[in-house]
Amino acid sequence: MEPTETDRLTAKFRAAALEKASLQRGKRDGVLYADMSDAFDELLSQGEDGNVALEKLLADSSPDVRGWIAAQFLYLGRLRARPVLEELAGGTGLVASSAQITLQQFDAGLLGSPLRLREHRSS
Repeated sequence: MEPTETDRLTAKFRAAALEKASLQRGKRDGVLYADMSDAFDELLSQGEDGNVALEKLLADSSPDVRGWIAAQFLYLGRLRARPVLEELAGGTGLVASSAQITLQQFDAGLLGSPLRLREHRSS
């Protein structure tokens, strides 16, 4: 069975998030950020199939992937992502620090979009 467009976009987002985490501001950082933004945006525009794929990434084995998805979901008002960030914030390292800052910014009403997207707001 051939991968669907949703599968391809999910894999694109995941691969970019994993590589971005390993680079920590390398030469490809901007390209990877754009890949993540584009894949997330395209998945959102696919409706239910894309939303289901993104929801599955909230349970990804990688804390980096979960952190990016949860932060973007929280920005979009999808509060079911908050427990994912709270769990990550309880850890150590860069992912935990990022999750803590994301939660603080959200609670203060200052959270901007972690990714560069067209305007999407839903619950």
